[in-house]
Amino acid sequence: MYQKLKENTTVHGSLGTSFTAYNSWGGFSRRDPYNYSLSGNFSVRTMDLELPFSFYITNQNSDFRQPFNQFGLSPKYKGVTGHIGFRSLNWSNFSLAGHTFLGVGVEANPGIFRLGFVYGRFRQAIEPGDIDGLVPSYKRMGYAFKLGVGDEKGYIDFIMLRGKDEANSVSGLIDSSSVTPAENLVVALVGQRKLNKLISLNFEVARSAYTEDTRANITDVNSGRTSIYGGLGEVFTPRTSSSYNNAYLFSLNFTPKKIKTSLKYRRVEGEFKTMGSYFFNNDLEDVTVNLGTAFFKSKVTVSGSFGVQRNNLNETELSQTVRTIGSANVFWLASKKLNFGLNFSNYTSTLSAVRDVLTDSIDFFQVTNNYNLISNYNFGKEGVTQSLSLNLGYQLANARSEYNVSDVTTTFNNVNLNYRYQQKSSTWGFNAGFNYTQINSPGNEITNLGPTVGVKKSLKGKKIKLTLANTVLQQIVNGENQSLVDIIKFGANYRPLKQHTFGLVGNYLIRTAQTELVNDFAEIRGTVRYQYSF
Repeated sequence: MYQKLKENTTVHGSLGTSFTAYNSWGGFSRRDPYNYSLSGNFSVRTMDLELPFSFYITNQNSDFRQPFNQFGLSPKYKGVTGHIGFRSLNWSNFSLAGHTFLGVGVEANPGIFRLGFVYGRFRQAIEPGDIDGLVPSYKRMGYAFKLGVGDEKGYIDFIMLRGKDEANSVSGLIDSSSVTPAENLVVALVGQRKLNKLISLNFEVARSAYTEDTRANITDVNSGRTSIYGGLGEVFTPRTSSSYNNAYLFSLNFTPKKIKTSLKYRRVEGEFKTMGSYFFNNDLEDVTVNLGTAFFKSKVTVSGSFGVQRNNLNETELSQTVRTIGSANVFWLASKKLNFGLNFSNYTSTLSAVRDVLTDSIDFFQVTNNYNLISNYNFGKEGVTQSLSLNLGYQLANARSEYNVSDVTTTFNNVNLNYRYQQKSSTWGFNAGFNYTQINSPGNEITNLGPTVGVKKSLKGKKIKLTLANTVLQQIVNGENQSLVDIIKFGANYRPLKQHTFGLVGNYLIRTAQTELVNDFAEIRGTVRYQYSF
């Protein structure tokens, strides 16, 4: 038995550690003087049991209550998956939709059944005044369960999500009227069905009861379409700050050979919210047709969508906007050396930025218009590889976050031109480029432009790799030169054996002021890393 277990057990993954030192002159330090981290990601598989595990430990932000430590484990045995620690699950668009929680969970698929349950903390408490500029918040606990049936032709799931903020989780008084202890109950029906080999149907119907302030007075909802919430007890308590909204999503898909088409309908009522998602677009209804195909032996691929969208569904606003929405993506492989890519969209969508590790939240840019052109040309002779790439982009966006719902319209313009040279015999490499970005927001126009040059070299059979790069950026604010920034980066990697990698990264930044509005500033950062893979 032991020999059989040993023969059928495999372990793979990696462990890594890093140490960073930082110092600055002429201004506020942008990070702690010393940081360390320890991370791991590995999986143990034996017969029908699989144990994937990950963790991340660092002393960063240790001045805020405790170090930021994350770990997670999702063991699998046959058709059962467990979840422990920091996990993120996506069961549907309108219920549990990718929000990270700290807790436990289980998913199982015995026979035709589809089961799931999670419980944990969806947001940590932030005391008022803990850190300047950080929005306080209440501790948010929640759970969700899934019950469904399915086979190879499709499935149908019933999902319920409940979340509630603990009003006594902070000792201080939160003055902001936009930060109140909330409560949410979402029920959803999600399904998919293959009608035949070419046609399939997807749908999701959800209803959300959301209380903005659990300290508001309790209301009587014994009549009307909200009467069901009057008898749920501790599951949900209707109050004067409660709202009840629906969301629908239907998709009919047709996929013959070389062509993919679909017809989609989406409706999200004005105040629909779910605590299972970081941010949600609501008060919209749209119908779109989607198409994708290829031409000329797949040298040209085209995909896109077109539809109509409207807002103000409940007619509570003074005006209503009806607009056409769409996207187009074209890729042309002109030759083995030259290709082009062009895309456009004017959808209201969300792009996640850096996760706020203190609040378990994510900031967003809600992009409404996007244009992008990419071109690559590869050339050179035997033993030498050269390439030239051009990237042109334009975006119109609104900056939003989970806590801040006010919109600030911003446009982004960028131009990137890059050249690369690689000589295989000498293991030398060279790159040069020019970068231009312009950000326009109300009252501000910020432009950064300048060149980048870099060189790399491999030694001892590519066991050692060295890189050195220099970027110079001229920063212009509202038409006036504000500062000149010079960034020097150095990197070294040493891999003596397949499992072991050592790394060294250095970064030196100098900002020379060209106006009295800013100061001269300099900073240096160095990081030592080690990773063991197995």
